[in-house]
Amino acid sequence: MKQSMEDLQVAHIEQQKKKLYIMGCARMILFFVFVALFSTTALISASPTAAELADHMTKKFHKIDQAPMTLESVQSVEDLWLFLETSFVPQMLNDELLDQSTEEMSGRNALRRIDDVNRLLGLVQLRQLRVQPNKGCALSGLFTSYDVTCYGPYNSGLTASSESFGSESDSFTYTADVGAGFQGKLAAYDSGGFVAALPYNNSEALAFLGNLRANGFIDRASRALFLEFNVWNSNTNEYAVNRLLFEIAPTGVVLPHFRVLILDTYFLVPGGAGSFREIVLFAMEIGVCFFVMMYIAEEASELSVGRLAYLKDMWNIMDWCNLILLMASFAVRASVYISAADLTIGEAELRDPTSYTDLQTLAEDVDIARIVNGFNAVLVWSKVIKYVGFMPYIRVLVLTVEGSFRVLFSFLAMFAVGFVGFVLAYQIGFGGHFWGFSSFGRSSILLARSFIGDFNVLPLYSEQPVFAAVLILLFVVCIFCLMLNVFFAILAHAFFEVTHGPQIRTTETEEADYRAEMMVESLKATKNFILKTIDFREQLRKNLPVVYAKIYKAEPRVPLTNYPAKRDSTVKKRRLTVGPGGRSASKPRSEAETAVTDMSGNSAGPSMLAVRNRVEHMAGGLLSKLQIIGFEVTSEMRESYDVMEGLQMAVNVLNQRMDNIIDEQQDIIDA
Repeated sequence: MKQSMEDLQVAHIEQQKKKLYIMGCARMILFFVFVALFSTTALISASPTAAELADHMTKKFHKIDQAPMTLESVQSVEDLWLFLETSFVPQMLNDELLDQSTEEMSGRNALRRIDDVNRLLGLVQLRQLRVQPNKGCALSGLFTSYDVTCYGPYNSGLTASSESFGSESDSFTYTADVGAGFQGKLAAYDSGGFVAALPYNNSEALAFLGNLRANGFIDRASRALFLEFNVWNSNTNEYAVNRLLFEIAPTGVVLPHFRVLILDTYFLVPGGAGSFREIVLFAMEIGVCFFVMMYIAEEASELSVGRLAYLKDMWNIMDWCNLILLMASFAVRASVYISAADLTIGEAELRDPTSYTDLQTLAEDVDIARIVNGFNAVLVWSKVIKYVGFMPYIRVLVLTVEGSFRVLFSFLAMFAVGFVGFVLAYQIGFGGHFWGFSSFGRSSILLARSFIGDFNVLPLYSEQPVFAAVLILLFVVCIFCLMLNVFFAILAHAFFEVTHGPQIRTTETEEADYRAEMMVESLKATKNFILKTIDFREQLRKNLPVVYAKIYKAEPRVPLTNYPAKRDSTVKKRRLTVGPGGRSASKPRSEAETAVTDMSGNSAGPSMLAVRNRVEHMAGGLLSKLQIIGFEVTSEMRESYDVMEGLQMAVNVLNQRMDNIIDEQQDIIDA
C-alpha cells in the first residue's frame, strides 16, 4: 500500500512537471512570435529610400559643393546674408528648372522643381525670434550715464518679444503657432515668430532678401532665424521636412544647424497609399498591439497576486518599462493620425504656390516614435534571456550579473561622484575657452565621449599646458585605470563565486528546473523522431517490402494465410527434381539451398539463406540500439564526471575555509 502511494505521488509530480513545462514552452513560443513580429515590423517600416533622400537634401542644402559660402563657415550675421544670397537661393530656386515646372498636373499648376525628381511643396518660410530690450541683461555702473540698450539671451517666458518692428511700409508682426518648437544649442525656441515668405522666382527672392536686409529684419534683438520648407519626391511619395536654423548668440556669433526628417505617407494615414507593403505593415502593427494588450493583462494579473514580491523581480520592472514605451509609441502614432486627418497635403500648394503647410510637428512626432521603438528593441531582445535563462551557460551569466548587482550599484554611485567632480573641474577650467565645456551638460557629454575615444585633448593642452596635463592625467588614472578595473574585478569575482562557490545560487523556482529537464527530453525525442523519419531503409522496409527485398536481397515476408499453399507448391517442385538417393537429377544441392525438413521429409520453412539474412538484419538492429545506448551511457558518464568535479571543487573550498577557521581559532587560543 505504501509503495502504491509513493508511485501515485511520483506520477503526480511527473504530471505537474509536464504541465509546467507545457505552460512554459507555450509562453516561450508566444514570446518569440512577438519578438519576430515586432522586429519584422520595425525593419519593414524603415523605408530604404528615406536615408537616400535625407542624404540628398543634406548634400544639397548643407554641404553645398563649389559654393561661395558653406553652412559651416557661417559665423556672423554678414555671413548669414551671404549664405542665403549666394548659396541657398541658387540651390533652391534654379531658373533653369522653372520652365519645367510650368507643366500641368491634373489641370492645375505644377509644383516647382528643385531637381529632376524633387519638387518644392509651397514656399520657404522665414521665421525669426527676438528678445525684448534690457531684459535678461544688466549694465555695470560704469555705463549708467550712457544711453546703452542691451539684449540678453532668448527665453520664451522671460525675454521673448512679440512686439512688431520694422518701418511703417515694411512692418513685421508676430504670429503664433506657425511652426514647431525646437531645442537648439543656445535655447529652447517657441513655435511662433515673425514670419516672411521667400518668393517663388530666383530674382524676386534675391530682391526680397535685399529688402529684408535693408529694413533690418535681423538686428541686435534677433536670436534665431528659421528657414522651413518641404520637398516632395514624386517617385517614392515621401516628404523631406527641412529646417535651417541660425542661432544668434548675444555675443554676435551665429551657430548654423541643418536638420531633415523624412515623412512617409504611411505615418499620416492608416494603411498609407494602399500598397501591399503598407497593408501588410499595418496588419503587423495591429498584431503587435494585440500582444501588448495581452501582456499588459498578464502583468497586471501577476501584480495583483504577487504585489510587493512581484516588484522585487527586476524582470517584471523591465516588462513594465517595455510595455509603457510601446504604449507611448502607439499613442504618438495615434496622435499623428488624428492631427493629419484634416490635412490635404499638396492641394493648397497646387492652388496657391505661395502657401505653406507646416509638417515639422508631424515629422518630429514620427521621429520620436522611431526613437522610442529603438529603446523598445533593446528591451525586447534583452527579455530573451528571461525565457532561455534556464540554459546552463546563460544561467551562469544571469547569476553573475545578479550576484554583482549590489556591489555594482555601490560602484556606480562612487563612479558618478568622481565623474561629476571631473565634469565640474573641466567646466570651471575650460568653460571660458571652449564651447563644449561652457555648461555642465556639455561637459558631461564631452567627457563621456572619451570612453569611446572621441575626445581630443590637444586643444586643452595648448590653452592651459600645466593645468590640462595634470587634469587629464588624473582623469585617465582615476577613471580608466582605477574605476574601470574595479568594475571588471567585481564581475570577475561574481563569476568566480557562481562557478566555484560552495553552493550554486538559484533565483529560479522549481519550474525552471522542470523546464530544463523537459527541454532536454524534448530535444532528445525530437532528434530520435527526425532520425527515424529520415531513415530511408526503415521506411522502405515498412512501406514497400517487395522493393526492399529486391534492393537488399532479402525475401519478402509471406503472410501466414498464404504460407501452406506456397509450401505445397515448393514440395511438389522439389519432388520432381529429386533423383535416386534423394539427390537432384541436375546437380547436388548446396547448403544454402537445403530446405529445413522435419522427420517426415516435408519442408518446414524458409531456406537457410533467408534465415541467415533475417538474423543479420536483426543483429544489425540490435547493434545500432547498443551503439545508441553506449552513446547515452557515455554522455551520462560525462555529466556525472562534471558533477563529481564540481563536488570536488566544493569540497576543496570547504576544506580551505575549514583550515582558515582552524587557524583563526588557533590564533585566538594563542592570544
